[in-house]
Amino acid sequence: MRIAEGVAKLVHSISTRLFHRGGETWPGEIARYFLSSPKDIAHLFSSVIYVVGTNGKTSTTKMVVQVMRDNGFDVLTNASGANMLNGVLSSILVQKKYSKNTGYIGIFEVDEFALQSVTEVLAPTHILFLNVLRDQLDRYGEVRNVLGLWKRILSKHVQCSVVANAYDPGLSWVCENVKKNKLHWYGIPEQFLKKDSTVLGDSSYCFFCNHKLHYNGMYISHLGKWYCPSCKKKSEKAFTWDKQDIHSLVTMPDYMTTNMQGVYLLARLFNISRDQFFTSASLWEPAYGRGETKKSGNALVTFVLGKNPASWTVALRDSLKKNKYKTVVLGLNNQIPDGQDVSWIWDADIDSINLKHVKHIWTFGDRAHDMAVRLHMEGIEVEKVYTNANLCFADVKMKSEEVLMLSNYTAMLDSRRALLGKAIL
Repeated sequence: MRIAEGVAKLVHSISTRLFHRGGETWPGEIARYFLSSPKDIAHLFSSVIYVVGTNGKTSTTKMVVQVMRDNGFDVLTNASGANMLNGVLSSILVQKKYSKNTGYIGIFEVDEFALQSVTEVLAPTHILFLNVLRDQLDRYGEVRNVLGLWKRILSKHVQCSVVANAYDPGLSWVCENVKKNKLHWYGIPEQFLKKDSTVLGDSSYCFFCNHKLHYNGMYISHLGKWYCPSCKKKSEKAFTWDKQDIHSLVTMPDYMTTNMQGVYLLARLFNISRDQFFTSASLWEPAYGRGETKKSGNALVTFVLGKNPASWTVALRDSLKKNKYKTVVLGLNNQIPDGQDVSWIWDADIDSINLKHVKHIWTFGDRAHDMAVRLHMEGIEVEKVYTNANLCFADVKMKSEEVLMLSNYTAMLDSRRALLGKAIL
């Protein structure tokens, strides 16, 4: 253990100081060869919390960490979002103090498919399930593949406490065998629900009987207050914020306000009071690239991540609702971390009503022309299409105004690296 820890810290130092890299995965990858068993790290933790879902993992994990640290817990976490097994191991071995070998609480966001390999090494005491939406079909396949995996994982960790979104019908199926005293549901606030969704649902049929689901209110895709007229299954009675709570969280985007309900339920499991929770919540700031606003050159740039139909739709809608941007820059790559199939842009709601009021719309990235065509078919003409992203970033810096930069994952990293000098954190 000591050797592995020393190796991880050394590799991290070399990576960050000599090569100016993040150093978030290789320390753990290399250090694994010096662990007699990766499971040896389990003794470090009194509790291990995993935050899992298609959308919102990084921002939600950041909030869980803040609440726990504000209330005296010594936390190890993967703040960079390196959410595979090597990233989790790296964050543990690099952050751990040499002099402390027990009493930590681990709080990690975990990739949907990596949850199995991570839980085999470090068993969870708590899992927060956010949602399951179509994402990277060339890697994950349909959402049922992910849900089936999660259900099998829960069957092996029966003592784990679970906090889950009751308004995702797939999660109700995943959690059907979890002990009642271990299961805690949150929902979606009533005022966020609408009659229809602008994005096609990925779980539109009942997981229990395969009948078409009906809804009493929808948020996005298949998320909403659902019920099955055939087998009578329906979204569980769940905790939701009241209007006063939502007002106190008004600076957050709607999706984060929803996820904060799960954070609150987790906090209560650790005996953190309501007042203590809202004190921490009042200090909330977006995670990197997830709504942060930074100065770059003459411009004030807001970086927003949208990586699948649901998250792109929500990110664009919420951003344009909160601010009237004169310039909107849309980035689209199809590199391996993004998923190489970008056909999902045709399933996203482009919010043409609000975009038509934007004076300057640019696109950049590997698939900049694809995005421009998508906008054209929506009746929106793109002013500039940049196949050379660096030219786009140079022009952004010249803007003496607020700029919205909405991108998928690697395009977001490219923009932060060029405009802020660092891709993450």
